[in-house]
Amino acid sequence: PSDLNPADIISRGLDPEKIQLNDLWWFGPSFLQECLVNFPGDSYDLHNSELYQRELKDHQGEPVCLSVHNSEILPIINKCSSFTKLQRIIAWCMRFKENARNPLQRTTGNLTVPELSVALICLVRSVQFVYFSKDIQCIMKGEKLSNSSKLLNLSPFLDEKNVLRVGGRLQHS
Repeated sequence: PSDLNPADIISRGLDPEKIQLNDLWWFGPSFLQECLVNFPGDSYDLHNSELYQRELKDHQGEPVCLSVHNSEILPIINKCSSFTKLQRIIAWCMRFKENARNPLQRTTGNLTVPELSVALICLVRSVQFVYFSKDIQCIMKGEKLSNSSKLLNLSPFLDEKNVLRVGGRLQHS
């Protein structure tokens, strides 16, 4: 509130001579010197606000554009110092995208195991597409791989998550 804002003291007409004796001016509101527990609570529920709901309804039709092309992943990969850090960055970006799409059902808190798993799959698919895009497109269309393909002798296939895999003895065991 304005009455707790030291910057508003002058605009309320306090004489400059009296400012030297004003604790609010020098120290701020008293709750700033207390424990966090004693801070004034924010009792305003934004999501139930009529204005918020009206604004949300007006903007619901506008798409959120967060698109990362596979080739754009490589610079991110090259800047990360560890795979775990990279996976977490991708997971946070994916959470941001979901939260932007669904502002009333935001996910907060630490990343979850499923979020990290989805980020891992996203990373694997992105890197695979950068290096094996022609092969992946042939497999998706059901066409034969070119004779120059490095994957030709490995019986490649796409799994249920569109991750490129290769066949072999484990598949038949």
